[in-house]
Amino acid sequence: MKVVWATLCENFVQDKSTNMISVFNVIEEIRILAAPPMSEPWETAQIIPYPFKLLASFARSDPNIQEHGSSRVRMVGPDGLEETSEEVEVNLLDFEMYRVWFNYPGLPVSSVGTYQFLLDYKVDGGDWEKPFEIPIQVKLGPGPSI
Repeated sequence: MKVVWATLCENFVQDKSTNMISVFNVIEEIRILAAPPMSEPWETAQIIPYPFKLLASFARSDPNIQEHGSSRVRMVGPDGLEETSEEVEVNLLDFEMYRVWFNYPGLPVSSVGTYQFLLDYKVDGGDWEKPFEIPIQVKLGPGPSI
């Protein structure tokens, strides 16, 4: 099993007849316009109310060999604090490729900086494999904002 690609986005649509997807508003950076001004790091994590998704595509290691496993996402902040999502199934028994997504109602932040979304996966009975990394920058101040 391997990760083909993964991204953070606001939304996506899957065409039922072709199984093709359209991804909307890929997220690479979030700017927070704070009022009143906030100093950082914050004493407790603040939830930025910005719904988004992590969308990923998996494929069999060998197209001729069926695989089954699971995936999870770990979000690691610049301060080293980590949050882990629930595991989801990756079913490569009937399909050579398989997509999964994780829904987030908001982004918990404790300071500005780089947040890493680490997409882990494992084949049933195996160990977690090296994660696929997706960085996102969180900044304060004007610019593209939410």
